[in-house]
Amino acid sequence: MLNKIILSLFVCMMFILLSCTQGESDSKYSKADPNQTNIQHQQEKNLDEDQITTPPEKKEEPAPEPEPEIDTLSEEENLKVTFIELGSKGCVPCDMMQPIMDEIKSEYPDQVKVVFHDVRTKDGYAYAQQYKIRVIPTQVFLDSEGNEFFRHEGFYPKEELLKVFREQGVQLIGS
Repeated sequence: MLNKIILSLFVCMMFILLSCTQGESDSKYSKADPNQTNIQHQQEKNLDEDQITTPPEKKEEPAPEPEPEIDTLSEEENLKVTFIELGSKGCVPCDMMQPIMDEIKSEYPDQVKVVFHDVRTKDGYAYAQQYKIRVIPTQVFLDSEGNEFFRHEGFYPKEELLKVFREQGVQLIGS
């Protein structure tokens, strides 16, 4: 009985860990004709996971450069950290991060800017390339000058986020 429980937990953990990683084995494009793949890429609005690290072979127009996150930072004097979440809707760990991001937005609106990019969309894909992410979710932390000072891959508990914020001078609630 105990072995069955342990096996079940192991299978669940593997599912969660592998649900948002890239892999050739589950890719619907892995055995497709390259010309057909390019046509499918152009027709679909959402991008597959494997495109996060492997851009399409041909592009008629270069992707527009995403607007830098630091443009709005100069206007907000109290802003200490920009917390960028790169993930996707439907990804289990990414969905688990959503309530945490909402809490951070409401608890620290003047000190922390929270940004979410769905990297499986055409607009979000540009950010996946800009930040050179390998897996989703990935959290990127920028200081008040717009420089990346920390990065994390996978689910990131709120307690750990708060430690990162504290190191950058964010006045935590209850401190």
